[in-house]
Amino acid sequence: GCPYKCTFCSHHYGYGANLRKRAPADVVAEIKSLYDKYGIREIQFEDPSFTCAPGHVKEICRLIKKSGLKINWNCNVRANTSGEELFREMSEAGCRRVLLGVESGSQEMLDSMKKGVTLEQIRNTVRLAAKYKMRVNAAFILGTPGETFETARKTFDFARELDPDYVMFSVYIPSVGGELFENL
Repeated sequence: GCPYKCTFCSHHYGYGANLRKRAPADVVAEIKSLYDKYGIREIQFEDPSFTCAPGHVKEICRLIKKSGLKINWNCNVRANTSGEELFREMSEAGCRRVLLGVESGSQEMLDSMKKGVTLEQIRNTVRLAAKYKMRVNAAFILGTPGETFETARKTFDFARELDPDYVMFSVYIPSVGGELFENL
């Protein structure tokens, strides 16, 4: 689930915008099992709102460090829930890459998407990732209702400014359960 209601997304659909998190001890026990039984040394937290509960992530990080596991991992981050302490903890626990849903380089478009982040928060998140030696995958959406040549150009310019390790540009496709889908 996801507590945010970005107009283009349906991750909150069916969950009532509630987060459902597993107990940190259970998460780390599963990682340890994969590590010991199958030799897994890198994992991806496939959670669209992984950093939405920073305290939860910090506890997972604390338990990974306490366990002595030498594992690399990747996760999705939100610019409005990322901070210095969180990134330091994640790095110390083995986080090596983050996926950041930037979506647009136009604040007007971000606001119309109800993304709940600012361009400055996005810049800060990319700076923190670089500071803590994490690779950044930045995801952008083009073609949501209201997009213009000018806002698309701002997005391309912003992507160049951020200079992530990897960039993904997607064309908007209405997603069942998303506000834009319902409005279209």
